[in-house]
Amino acid sequence: MSDDPTDVGSRRDRISRSWQRLPRPLRMVMALTVGGTLVAVGIALLVLPGPGLLLIAVGLALLATEFAWARHVLAQGKHHATRAADAAKSALRKPQNPDPSTPSITADNREEKP
Repeated sequence: MSDDPTDVGSRRDRISRSWQRLPRPLRMVMALTVGGTLVAVGIALLVLPGPGLLLIAVGLALLATEFAWARHVLAQGKHHATRAADAAKSALRKPQNPDPSTPSITADNREEKP
């Protein structure tokens, strides 16, 4: 096995072929055990210090290799994460053309109170 970093695609293909050669019941048990453990640890890490969301995503991705419900949950999570990222980007963006009828408060037009 070579350690060539450009050989990542073929390594992934070999792993995928090896995984697919396993009997389906064994794949399901392995995916459920490892994926379920990752999701459970990720949920615990939501309140403890650590990468909880990352472990939940990795666990769901592993579960999604064998279970349709996990593919659905993962797709919904991706959709909601994309929407949240878009909302955060738009909230951070300054308005391009503020309403000209609303006067802006600057140091020049601020009234001094006695």
